[in-house]
Amino acid sequence: MTIHIPTRALRLVRRVACFSVAALAPASFAHTAVPSTGIRAERAATLGALPGGSVLYSQNILQHDGQGEARAIVSMVFPDPDYAAYSGEGADDFYVADASGWTIDQVIANGIVYGTDVPNGTDVDVGPFRIAIYPDAGGQPAAAAACSYDALPHTHGALSGGAWSAFGMALPTPCSLAQGTYWLSIVATPPAPLDIRYTWNWSAVHLGSPVPGHSPMVRNPGGDLYPNCPTWTGLEACVNTSANGLVFQLIGSVVAQAPPPESGIALSVGLAQYDGDPAQCASAGTLQASVGDQINACYTVTNHTPLTLNYHTLADASGGAPLFTNANVPIAPGESYRYNRIFAAAQSTTLDPAWTGHTILPPYVPTASTDAFVDIAASGTLLEPSPLTRQIDQPLPFAFDFYGVAYSSICISDWGLIAFKATPADSCGAAEGGEPLPFAYGFGATVEAALMPWWDFFGTAGSLHVATLGSAPARRFVVQWTDKNHVDAYYADPGDPGRVTFQAILNEDGTFDYRYRTVEFGAQDGVHDFGRSATVGLQAGQSGPSNYQYSWGAPVLSDGLSLHWARGESASFTASQSATLDVGAPQIALGQTTLAASAAAGGSATATLDFRNDGDRDLDWTSGEMSAGARHYPIPPRNRALHPRREAPSGLPLRTATAAAAPPAKAKDVPITPLRYRPPVPAFGMVFSTWFPYELNSYAQLDASFPGALQYLSQSSHSYFAGTFVDYDFSTAYVVDAYFRLLIAIDTNDGSERIIGNVDVPASAGFPTGMRWDPSSGTTYLVAANFGTCSTTLYTVDLASAAVQAVGNIPDAGLIDLAIDPAGNAWSVDICNQNTVVVDLAGAQVDVVGALGIDVTTAAGMDFDASTGTLYFAAVDNGSFDPATGAYESHLYTIDRQSGQATVVNDGYGGFVGPGTYHQGSALIGSQLDALAIAAAPGPCASPDDIAWLSRSPSEGTVQPGSTQAVTLTFDASGLAPGTYTGNACIDSNDPERRQVAVPVTFTVTGDPDLVFGDGFDP
Repeated sequence: MTIHIPTRALRLVRRVACFSVAALAPASFAHTAVPSTGIRAERAATLGALPGGSVLYSQNILQHDGQGEARAIVSMVFPDPDYAAYSGEGADDFYVADASGWTIDQVIANGIVYGTDVPNGTDVDVGPFRIAIYPDAGGQPAAAAACSYDALPHTHGALSGGAWSAFGMALPTPCSLAQGTYWLSIVATPPAPLDIRYTWNWSAVHLGSPVPGHSPMVRNPGGDLYPNCPTWTGLEACVNTSANGLVFQLIGSVVAQAPPPESGIALSVGLAQYDGDPAQCASAGTLQASVGDQINACYTVTNHTPLTLNYHTLADASGGAPLFTNANVPIAPGESYRYNRIFAAAQSTTLDPAWTGHTILPPYVPTASTDAFVDIAASGTLLEPSPLTRQIDQPLPFAFDFYGVAYSSICISDWGLIAFKATPADSCGAAEGGEPLPFAYGFGATVEAALMPWWDFFGTAGSLHVATLGSAPARRFVVQWTDKNHVDAYYADPGDPGRVTFQAILNEDGTFDYRYRTVEFGAQDGVHDFGRSATVGLQAGQSGPSNYQYSWGAPVLSDGLSLHWARGESASFTASQSATLDVGAPQIALGQTTLAASAAAGGSATATLDFRNDGDRDLDWTSGEMSAGARHYPIPPRNRALHPRREAPSGLPLRTATAAAAPPAKAKDVPITPLRYRPPVPAFGMVFSTWFPYELNSYAQLDASFPGALQYLSQSSHSYFAGTFVDYDFSTAYVVDAYFRLLIAIDTNDGSERIIGNVDVPASAGFPTGMRWDPSSGTTYLVAANFGTCSTTLYTVDLASAAVQAVGNIPDAGLIDLAIDPAGNAWSVDICNQNTVVVDLAGAQVDVVGALGIDVTTAAGMDFDASTGTLYFAAVDNGSFDPATGAYESHLYTIDRQSGQATVVNDGYGGFVGPGTYHQGSALIGSQLDALAIAAAPGPCASPDDIAWLSRSPSEGTVQPGSTQAVTLTFDASGLAPGTYTGNACIDSNDPERRQVAVPVTFTVTGDPDLVFGDGFDP
């Protein structure tokens, strides 16, 4: 086991957002309360730059507490004896994360000076201050301080009347602290005759949940300020508030000393053959397996720190992309957490995972930069936002990573905001700016993540442009608001051109910039200049510490200001471990390439087919006979111009797959067809959630014959309802986004997208639900279904231009997808009537095969395995709704082409798993698979039929490495007329390179001599 603990300072940075003002005090202490009706006049201030030192700990931004006001506690000694009983003290805890300890030399605080005679914005001296740092004593400050300082002046910043303000105090001697929990107390100690009209209030905040450490504590020995709290008492017991943190920073350095080896986290990895239990966990670090075997890798992390680690990232190079990023799973000190990854063995590999746990998400932190404003007003693309909502949707030229989520689409507000769209259906709403964070934007908005370079109530003057600069992997996407006026000026003079120009730049490396060219509105009275009425910052969600409010209603912007935003730090711990997977494979070697036999009519003959296993793992095999199939409709006209044919590749290796760990769940009974062995069937599709919490859609690969695990290739803001391969080229999948109606090409190696164009399917036709290439004609077909009218329109689509042409309308049928076999036979499922149907591609009509047998009334996908002729169908079973979880089960099925009946695919490996989902028996709970496309080329065994004149013995078996198997084929001429008969003897095996082999057989039936001389000789 190897544990990696960063040598740099392990800093706990808890960042939250600012909001309005109301002091935390009883109603009888009314002098300290700021009426909520005045919140637009009382503005927040930010902490300024600090001279020297490193930020060791930070709770430095105010956040809305969910009740419409900000909070503050009175932490002050009143020199007037008449008010001495109001003297109170506040304290909040922090954790020294480094084993070597900290040396603190500066303390930064945020608060407000309030009084009946204090002009807003006036610097008021209520100091000096007393600072004490207490050790923790059972969840509260100890009786004796570890460090204490009296009569400290504030050395930088300001104490502003009637407004939030930040100030710093240098400690005359450093405070040295060992690793552990401590409490910081800051108390104003003004000289007489300052009276009750002037109070300093320490800002209290709501940090979200979970909160590292303890909530603040207060004490008021005199009892007039907080009557219930004469000694140290939790804030929530003293005052009715949701605030659970005080605003401060600690500046200093980490003592240079190596940390002890077991102070971080430990990681172990166990490998086992998957037994159907997603929670299975083995301890073995090495495992022998065969190609295609399902492997359960169990990652177990143990938290040896005294901190609760709330966000986790697990990366394993053997699994491709990180298995998960910033997963919110609280792991308390001393606890362990297990994650299971189920995948198909492809080749020998070393698993080398690294697990990183954070107390909070590393926040974005702004720093001033010297980068110049990049004016794109003349060269960029002019956008015209909706006059009603004042926003416009905009695709991004590259995936932008924001807090670990890759976004490909945004909406831009004319009011100075950029919102990230997790799904195409997301609405950014229509709300003017100038509100504290977090904020839901209003008017039906569904997005949460947003950037706010200058979120304000702008008028309609000015313009909005976008441009992409540079080349990959260093592209920049620029959004520029030019010459914007404020709405106040618009109502006073609609012709006011405005003067404010600023921009946001999204960088391909995940950082971003806010740049300001002019920040004064010019002709106005100055009340909105410099960001006085704006919100500047970012929002990740409606709660939690990942929001950052740079300013709210504060004049902090200036001409030429440039802010560069990059991820900061939080207390984090990393551990790694390794495990070895030794993968081998069987290899089938045929003794004969053809077989022939002859017999007289009514007679029989035998021949021997033998094969050996030249591999290093057991060869499992089954055999059958195949003959050519027939089409059920005439072949449509061939259109080779659309799809110039290429050589079919030999096949795709199945990639490894990831799977989420399953919570405990009650198993449900599902119909299962057990099979002794099934060869791997590489397939691709989009997995997206059917329940809350919604996560991004994911394009994934799976083995359709073992749907117990997925490999996620990429996340996307698009929703693929239709997908196909063309010309048996499995390196590129073509998909259709049903909402944006975009034709997109996907690289199946990494999931990257290339937009081809718009698919012009009218809204009246419904959503594009299926697309399939016809190997018999070279044409690609698209179906769009309107489930309100239960009708389907059949189109052809040009994959080079996205142009579509209608073939015809199919009434009274809602087709969910298309599957076309190598002979050109087209199949679909009519989910309006719950039937399996065959489709006439030339005449746009359907014939019913039979009832599907399951209740399917939502998105689904289907395709043929062209190598075997198996028809697969992925769907959500609406009869499986679980009111306890609010979720449905998804299954992969095969459809019997004779009866139309669907049967669950399962051989003990369970269902497929997607984001936000879990296994329940063979089912996938909470997600569905769509745009199904199977990467298999046809062969001589693609159309299975039993050949009545041919039988074999044995019909299945296992061949050990180096051994040979003999199969006796019996040719029966009973009932056959003289002539020559041909077919294929097919062997399915677990040889990953030759999953199926065909041996051509020829049977010659000769005439019966008794029939030749049946009437005797002529005399």
